[in-house]
Amino acid sequence: GCAGESSSNLPQSLSEAKIGVIQLAKHDALDASYQGFKDVLVSAGVDENNIRYEIAGEIPNCTTVADTLVNGGNHLIYAIATPALQAAAATTETLPIVGCAVTD
Repeated sequence: GCAGESSSNLPQSLSEAKIGVIQLAKHDALDASYQGFKDVLVSAGVDENNIRYEIAGEIPNCTTVADTLVNGGNHLIYAIATPALQAAAATTETLPIVGCAVTD
């Protein structure tokens, strides 16, 4: 686990894992990234109902959405697009974050 986390917070199985997804905006390529990620998680045993998918809509909303996901009992955050990843990274130092569609 990450520093500061207790193992009791970790899911006992993939079916119990909670995943928070933050996406900057609706866009075909970004939507496809989410769909592929979700498909792999579900095929691995994650309950689809435990995947919370949020679209920020615009950059200023990313921090609010990231905060909601970080504090929503999720075990992992999947951030789609650079502003979404930056917001998630600024919101937590303990939850693992996976980023996609990120540029410098």
